[in-house]
Amino acid sequence: MVLLLVIFLIMPLLSLIYARGDLFDVVLIDLRLPLEYVPVVFIFPFILRGESSMKYLRAFVPLILLALLFLGVEMFSGRRTGMDYGGIYIRYGSIFGSPNDFGVFMMLATTALLAFLAERAIKWSHKAIALLVLMLGAVASTVSLSAMFSMIFTSIALILFSRNRVKGALTVLAGVVLVAGLYFAFPQVGVSRFIGERLGNLATLHEGSASEHYTSVVIAEDEISRFEPAEYLLGTFQSRKDLILPETYYLRTFFVRGAISLLVILSIIGMTVFEGFRRYRAAVGDRQRRALFLAAFLGVAGFSFASMFISYFESFPSNFYFWFLVAIIWCEPMSEKELYAIHSVRPKQQIVGGQAQTLAPGIGH
Repeated sequence: MVLLLVIFLIMPLLSLIYARGDLFDVVLIDLRLPLEYVPVVFIFPFILRGESSMKYLRAFVPLILLALLFLGVEMFSGRRTGMDYGGIYIRYGSIFGSPNDFGVFMMLATTALLAFLAERAIKWSHKAIALLVLMLGAVASTVSLSAMFSMIFTSIALILFSRNRVKGALTVLAGVVLVAGLYFAFPQVGVSRFIGERLGNLATLHEGSASEHYTSVVIAEDEISRFEPAEYLLGTFQSRKDLILPETYYLRTFFVRGAISLLVILSIIGMTVFEGFRRYRAAVGDRQRRALFLAAFLGVAGFSFASMFISYFESFPSNFYFWFLVAIIWCEPMSEKELYAIHSVRPKQQIVGGQAQTLAPGIGH
C-alpha cells in the first residue's frame, strides 16, 4: 500500500516536464488538487501513537451538529450559502457552501451512524432517531444526486457486507421508512419537488447538471481519441488552462494524468476496501471496533462511488475525509484478537489503553 501511495504522489510530478502552458495551472491541477491530503495517511500513525482513532472520529460529531444547526439558520434566514435558482429551486450548502460537498459529508456521516446502529455500538433511542432524521433531511436538502445515489449504494453495501445481514437490513429499512415518512409528510416542500424534477429530467438529459456532465465527457473522449501513445500512460500534454475537464473523477484522472495514475488510484481504493472489510471481520468481541471498520470501508466505497459523478477527490474538504478514512483502515492499531484472527499468530502487543472508545456516549442512551 505504501508503494502505491508513493507512486500516486510521484506520477503527477512528471507533468512538470511534459505539460505545456502555465506552470501554475500544472501545479494546481496535477499536484495540489489530487495530492494535498494524501500525506494524512503517512502522518496518522504518528498522531495515533498506538492508540485508537475512535477519539478522532468522535471529533466529527460536533461538526455534524454545527452543520445541521447552520443548515436550519440558512433555511429560515433566507441567506443561502448554496445555490439559489429562485422559487423552490434551492440547494443548501450549510457551512460548506457547496451543496455537493455538504451532501457527500452528510452521506458519510449518515453511513457511519447506520453502521454503528447496525452493530449495536450505538443503541436505538429517541436521540439517535432524531439525529438520523436530521441527517437524512440534510442530504435531501442539498439536492445532490451524487450524494443521494451514494447513500443508496452504501445502504445496499451495509446489508450485503454486515456481519449480521438481518440487523443490517433492519437498520437500512428503518432509514428507508424515515425517508418515506419525510417525503410523504412534506410532499409540497421545495426540496421534495426539486428532487422529483431532477430525477424526472435525468433520463432525458433535460436536467442541466447531467447535460453539462455528459457534454464534458464527450469532449474528453474526443480529446483522448487523439492522444499520442505516451499520453495514454501519462495524460494529456495540452495546456491545463485550455482543458474542459469531465466531472467524472476517473475519466478526469485518465485524461489529465494517464492510465498509470488511474490504475494506481483504483488499486488504492480496491485494496483499502478489502483491508477495511478484513479488519471488520476480524474485530471480534468489540462492537465499537466492528462499527468503526464497517463505517470506514463503507465510507471509502461510498465516496469512490460518488466520485463517478463529481470529482470529490479534488474538492476540499471532501478529499480530506476520504484520506482520513483510508488512514483509519491502514493505521488503526490491531488488538490482540484481531492480530490472531488475521495472521493466526499470538501478538506481543495490543492497543494502548485497551478497547476502543465509544463514538458518541450520549446518543445511544
